[in-house]
This record gives sequence, structure tokens and C-alpha cells, in this order.
Amino acid sequence: MKSILVCFKEQDLSYAFFCDIEVFIGDIVVVNCAGRSAVEGFATAIVSQVRGLTEQQTKSATKWVVSKVDIKSFEQKLKEEELKIEILNKLEQKREEIDKIEVYKNLAATDDEVKTLLEEYGRLTGVNLIPLETKKPKKTKK
Repeated sequence: MKSILVCFKEQDLSYAFFCDIEVFIGDIVVVNCAGRSAVEGFATAIVSQVRGLTEQQTKSATKWVVSKVDIKSFEQKLKEEELKIEILNKLEQKREEIDKIEVYKNLAATDDEVKTLLEEYGRLTGVNLIPLETKKPKKTKK
């Protein structure tokens, strides 16, 4: 039966646990640490040694490593959440910008001063905010 050593956060001591899963030094693992029942207590620990345990260390193991914590998957999830928030913020900025432009366009339809200001803004920015007026086809006599 394979045993490994783990360290708990903020402790300098290492403790031996039985382990039947592949782990490496530095991995975070969940270990059973209280009572005989699996539901009585779990803790996370960091793997500190996987080979070369002394006989005494190996014999001191009485409890099991339950699982390895998939921290990479969790970190990826956090990055994706940050990216989603960033995208939503950019979309909201664009929506607000478009809403403003639409308000200005509506105002320009009824207010010559706003229309002139938008035309000037468009000239300065190179963006035409006032749509070209569509010409109505001339009625021809039949």
C-alpha cells in the first residue's frame, strides 16, 4: 500500500496518508482527517513527498487521500468568468453609445441646431451620424 506525505496550510509538519491515486509534489489533495467516518471531516493539504518515505513514515499512515483537487480547471473557470464580465461591460458601453447616437439622430430630425452639430461632429470624426435623406422618386405623368 502506497503512502505519501502531506503538509497542512500554515504547519511545518508532514503527515502520512495512504494514497491510491497519482499525485505529484505540490498537488492539492483532500484527505480524511477526523474519526472513522468519511463524513466526519475533510481537509485540504499539499503533497510534500511521494517517494522515499521511511518505514516509520509509511507505518504512521492511518487515513486516506480522498481525491486530488483539479485546480487548473478551477482557475480556467475563474478566467472565463472574468472574460465574460469584461465582454458584458464592453457590450454595455457599446449599447450606451448607440443609444446616445439614436437619441441625437431623433433630435436632429426635428431640431436644426442638433442636426448641424451632428454634421460637424461627423466631419471631425469621419463618422456620418445623420443618414442621407432618401430622395423620393419623382412622379411621372402618364
